[in-house]
Amino acid sequence: MGIVRDLLTLRLRVDYSESFGGAVAVVAVPFNRYLRGQTPDATNKKIAAIAAKYVSLFHLPFIGQWEQSNLLRDAQTLEYHLGGRGEWVQTRELLRWVAEQVLRFGRGGKVILVGHPHHIRRFWAIARYFGLEPLVVRDCETVPYDHDRKRPGVQIWTTSPWLYLPWEYVSRIATVLLALAGRL
Repeated sequence: MGIVRDLLTLRLRVDYSESFGGAVAVVAVPFNRYLRGQTPDATNKKIAAIAAKYVSLFHLPFIGQWEQSNLLRDAQTLEYHLGGRGEWVQTRELLRWVAEQVLRFGRGGKVILVGHPHHIRRFWAIARYFGLEPLVVRDCETVPYDHDRKRPGVQIWTTSPWLYLPWEYVSRIATVLLALAGRL
């Protein structure tokens, strides 16, 4: 099973793509939520700026959550709606929905991925699991941690590598176990 191989590694990085031909959308996953009505944190601002660059460069739609889609001006966006469940969604749940949207286009599953560099490998592996062909941009290396721990709604574990990396590796193991149990 590919997701086991992709996630049971200490490696954080993925191989970055140099060619984006055939991509049908730009996809981003938020890192450290912010509540509606607040100013976006530095992390999500940077993810949105990178996504906007590739949306514009390749004239592609953006698919993702409101943390980035509300920052993309003049772009075609498909936004995941949380319904009445609050302000947070699990990466795997968002990517299952993203894959459904992309595959409905009927033009293949190549997508350009944008995200935090310490989150991108899990994001990439789950995208592959759901049938997408993810192409990761090198610009992900420039996405910072937002260290503001006082912002309402902050996910404390996403404010520094010392807090996040243990979380990431536990999340990878949980993702693998869910996949093996057929519950991903």
